[in-house]
Amino acid sequence: MISPLIKNTNGLMEILLSLPDSYYTEKLFVLDEQTIGHHCRHIIEHWQALMNGYESGDVNFANRKRSNEIEINRALAIEFIDSLQKASIKDNKVLYVTSINETGTHTSSYYREIDVVTEHVIHHSAIIRMAIISLDKNFKLPENFGYAPSTISFKQQCVQ
Repeated sequence: MISPLIKNTNGLMEILLSLPDSYYTEKLFVLDEQTIGHHCRHIIEHWQALMNGYESGDVNFANRKRSNEIEINRALAIEFIDSLQKASIKDNKVLYVTSINETGTHTSSYYREIDVVTEHVIHHSAIIRMAIISLDKNFKLPENFGYAPSTISFKQQCVQ
């Protein structure tokens, strides 16, 4: 069930392992003066919110640490992603997820919320893809990095 999440974060890890630190921390016009590190931090902390709520069954994605250290330390981001990948292999269970405006909760499941995190990773990966291209159009990106599985399927159908 978590294989799409692992596949998409493996692509992010591949990029982070070869990305220069200066690219990771550069404020970019195309990102409204945010950095690639900012988007990586956001991915990690969103994922951590799910993992932190797993045992109690209560998940609140708005309740995140927002660690500036992840934004500036590419190696730390890599460590967090690696540990989150390993920690995400869990049984499905009922979760109670706090609404985005924190006014109520809804019932969900761990596997459903893993899908939410995966979609979130893909969304921010697409933003990271644009940021990298704006920095260096020759940077080698994984072929489908930042694309949803349905988009990849559609692109393949168009080629045939």
